[in-house]
Amino acid sequence: METRLNHSILPFEEHTIRRVYDEATDTWYFSVVDIIRILTQQPIFKQQKIQQ
Repeated sequence: METRLNHSILPFEEHTIRRVYDEATDTWYFSVVDIIRILTQQPIFKQQKIQQ
């Protein structure tokens, strides 16, 4: 059984959200880090997390 994953970037306003589509399950997976970065309006979420 072969799993086919398609990677793409979803533009959202001036940001981008990484996502992966799994053809076998017909499911989209989105990057939680990218979504949190947008919702908290942090330019670099990982760097902010390290500084705290």
